Amino acid sequence: MIRETWDKPDAVWNNKGNMNKGGERMKKLLCFIVISLQLIKNDAKPVLAIPNKYSVEDAEDGYHQYIKWANMASSAAKSKYPSAAIVDFHYVGCAATLPTTRHLVYKFWLREANGAFGVYVTIAANKGTGRAVVLKVEKADGSIPYYGKWRRIVQEAVKQKYPDAIINGSPTPQGCHWIRNNAASQTFSQWVNRNNQSQIVEVTIQYIIDSEKVMTIEVKERRRFKSTIGATSVPAMQESQRYLCQDMLMLFLLPYIQEAVNQHYVKLLHELPLVYPYQVDVINAGRVDGGPRDRGFHFYITLAVTPVVGPHISVGKDKITFEISPKFPNSVKLASFQHLETHTLPQHWQDIVRGTK
Repeated sequence: MIRETWDKPDAVWNNKGNMNKGGERMKKLLCFIVISLQLIKNDAKPVLAIPNKYSVEDAEDGYHQYIKWANMASSAAKSKYPSAAIVDFHYVGCAATLPTTRHLVYKFWLREANGAFGVYVTIAANKGTGRAVVLKVEKADGSIPYYGKWRRIVQEAVKQKYPDAIINGSPTPQGCHWIRNNAASQTFSQWVNRNNQSQIVEVTIQYIIDSEKVMTIEVKERRRFKSTIGATSVPAMQESQRYLCQDMLMLFLLPYIQEAVNQHYVKLLHELPLVYPYQVDVINAGRVDGGPRDRGFHFYITLAVTPVVGPHISVGKDKITFEISPKFPNSVKLASFQHLETHTLPQHWQDIVRGTK
């Protein structure tokens, strides 16, 4: 119905922090650390101001709308596959079928004894009555191409209007609207780099509901960011490489981050929160020994982490420092863990807090 952007390797999402050992993994990890240290600025502020995908003007039809029915979708996936554990979930998007009806699609990543698999859950929500029902639950070992249709149309439209643009990531659904009898629209935002600047482009597709035939596509600039390191402009491709390297490094470190978070929050919550790579910020990184001309392979990296439960409800904020070196058994050692903030959970999540009745 909407888009598909999310297929994660099974090995990444491991709450116990298990990693395959061996020289090859060590080489890859050190390689990414060296590249990332060259590309990450050593201060708490990110070099590129990435837009907050949750900041939308229309909370009813925008990205926020998935929160309301996320628990229903999660319950449907658990009911269908009771022996599997939900490891992650992703909001795919929505489609308007009637003036007051929206179909919202979620994708869950589940793991059971014999492996991991994806599950798409479609919810039909009525804006008039405030009620919703589960329409279907679909199992998928990979991606269902149908759900990537609108994403492909969005990126093709952006490339057609801006041939010189570098497209970063996948489109984010921003809303769906019923226009008139048998016609609807969907709106997406797409992050691009053009002329040494980062931009958010908004794409609105109007189409016939029954046939899904596209009637019109409107592409317009929504917001622009000037890319700088200090006072020096950064080429668009270099910006893309910086975040590419940082994100890959986070995937290697994620099991260790999750293990450190588990050790702290197991004393506070009945349900352990999860950490996602896009909720980890690099505060500082460098070499423990050596310098720019003396490449010692003993590193430190300090991270700001925001663990979440359920539909990405934050439970707190933590600062974690790791040392990374070939002399450690798994190449990574927890140096320090500092709990910075405790976030109050919504009333319907209070039951996971230890010590509450």
